[in-house]
Amino acid sequence: PRVGLVSVSQVELNRDHSQARVFVTVTGDEDDRDKSLTGLRKARGFLQGQLGDMLRLRTVPELSFEYDEAMDRGFEVEETLRDLAAQGS
Repeated sequence: PRVGLVSVSQVELNRDHSQARVFVTVTGDEDDRDKSLTGLRKARGFLQGQLGDMLRLRTVPELSFEYDEAMDRGFEVEETLRDLAAQGS
């Protein structure tokens, strides 16, 4: 219930596919992000089970969730470019 609007932006598997780093973006403020990441981490076992059922995997990678800061950096660059354009640079 505390997981808001979350998008998976990237997944990195280790060499033997036993662990997966799931990078997510969250719509909302920093509080929404923290609540969503906490909810995802608490639901990790359930999500791994669902993943195993859907993909019919013998062994399911252990999931870890991390916030993907790439979107934030992109917005900062875009804002800087807009400021420069407004200044006539």
